Amino acid sequence: ASLDIQINIQVPDSEGVLVECTSGLLIPPAEMTWRDNKGNIIPHSSKFEFQDEAGLLYLKSSILLKNGTQGPIFCSIFNLTTKQEKKRSIVLPNVLFKPEYMLLMSNRPSCPVIYLSIILVFHFLRGILMFFWSHMKRSAS
Repeated sequence: ASLDIQINIQVPDSEGVLVECTSGLLIPPAEMTWRDNKGNIIPHSSKFEFQDEAGLLYLKSSILLKNGTQGPIFCSIFNLTTKQEKKRSIVLPNVLFKPEYMLLMSNRPSCPVIYLSIILVFHFLRGILMFFWSHMKRSAS
C-alpha cells in the first residue's frame, strides 16, 4: 500500500491558515497526527477517514493555524499493526500570517462584492415594491 503524504495550504478567511494532510491508500489500522517542531501534538480541526471495498484506508486531516509557527510542522501516519511511521513536514513562512496577506488570499468575498450584492438585492426589492404599488393603484381605480 502507498504511504504517500501530501500537504496543502489554504487561506479560507482572515482567521488563519488551513493546512491539510492527505494520505495515499494505507493498510489499516493507521492514525494521522500533526506535530510541531518539538514533537508536541497539534489538535486537528477536521478529520476524515474512508475505507474502500478492498479494505484500504484513506486519511485526511486539517489544522487551522492562527499564528506563525517556529520551524516545520509535521503530518505523520502511524500504522498500528506494522508500527511503521511515515512523516512529511512543511515550513510556513511568517508572511502567510500577516493580516493583509490573509485578506488578499482568503476565499471570502471582498467588500466591494458584498456591497454590490446588497445594492442588487435592494434594487430587486424596490422593483417588486414598485410593481405591487402600481398594481394596487390600478386596482383601486
